[in-house]
Amino acid sequence: MGSEKVLSKSQNHELLHFLGVRTGSTTSHNNAYFFPTPDTMVFVDMSLLNIPKAKTLLKGRKDKINRVILYLTHLHADHASGVVPLAIYIKNLFKNKILLEVISSPEVARAASIALTLEGGKMTFDSETKKMDEVLRFYSITDKGAFCYFEGVDVEAESLRFKYPWFHGEIIPTRHDARLTGACGFRFDFWKTTVFYSGDTNTLEPFSPRIQEYCDTAMNKEVWFYVETRVNDSKRHLQWEKIRLELSLLHQFIGKRFHVVLMHYNQPGIIIPDLLELNKDGHWIELAESEVIST
Repeated sequence: MGSEKVLSKSQNHELLHFLGVRTGSTTSHNNAYFFPTPDTMVFVDMSLLNIPKAKTLLKGRKDKINRVILYLTHLHADHASGVVPLAIYIKNLFKNKILLEVISSPEVARAASIALTLEGGKMTFDSETKKMDEVLRFYSITDKGAFCYFEGVDVEAESLRFKYPWFHGEIIPTRHDARLTGACGFRFDFWKTTVFYSGDTNTLEPFSPRIQEYCDTAMNKEVWFYVETRVNDSKRHLQWEKIRLELSLLHQFIGKRFHVVLMHYNQPGIIIPDLLELNKDGHWIELAESEVIST
């Protein structure tokens, strides 16, 4: 049995699946997906490299899906270059019945909506020209509540959650690249599980306190923390050696219902021996794995 099998993911159906799990310098860009309800598909980030896989998933569930959501952590190419082609594919596949709905921080949503509506609000892909507001909507949480950037509608956050049942959890601001503003992670609340997702970040500060506070109030839920890491030191990412102890302390504090999935990683051969050691008294930390999807 190889180390990949030893570190394989739990069968909990509420967990995330991955189109890719590695860094932007590889061909396995870190993008995820899940199904909060049978008729809703959610992606977390979308690279152009992962569009073929996303198309396969959407086409295979065409008769079941009536809503597609994209949570966007930031605007680096390995996380956001596939937004436009995904939106156009959804519009064509579902014959104009579904728009891609994008949720992000106010800064990312605003920047993306402005950038994508240049040239008269039109974009070109596969020789097709579409008006941006015909194929997707950007949503965010502002100080006043929820805001839809293309419709120009400012509504209370609770109203948005009532209108869109998939709008749950929270947007978690974080730090990643000094040249970008608005990088964020998310919290997703499921029936028996809560997921914290770091996105690309260089700090655990926004996440660890939230996780501890949440676990104090939600005593019966499993909590999964999907967190990025890399072996080498970096000003934009979390170095494995620097977060290993803090993650271990979180696990000791919260107990067996706390789990960690490492994503966006490099050099897994260096990380895996550490994980085997950390798991010797019970499995709680593992590497994310890409789903095998034929395209």
